[in-house]
Amino acid sequence: LLSNSDNFESVAREIVAAALGDDRSPFDWLGYPRLGEYRYATGEVLSFKLEGDRLFFSQDGETWDEAFPETETRFFIEGDDLRFTFLQDEEGEVTGLVLQSQGIELRWERVR
Repeated sequence: LLSNSDNFESVAREIVAAALGDDRSPFDWLGYPRLGEYRYATGEVLSFKLEGDRLFFSQDGETWDEAFPETETRFFIEGDDLRFTFLQDEEGEVTGLVLQSQGIELRWERVR
């Protein structure tokens, strides 16, 4: 993949997945690691990735919003009441997340 853009690498993973169906190629070395995908009971998926030291999430894999830390495991979206709390097991491995919005809490399972 070639581009005349400074941040093209941030979407390389999504382009390869859409074009080839490849979701296993190692793109993290480009500096845009994906932190995980989380699935709700309805099948909806949320994706998270790092760009430098900034955390981003997406509901569609194309539009990414920055999530700001409140604590080590809790993040919020600026200008919205949306909050994410990452759930960890005894070893500190992230196993899921709780999405909180408008007084409602939804549990999402980590799928990768």
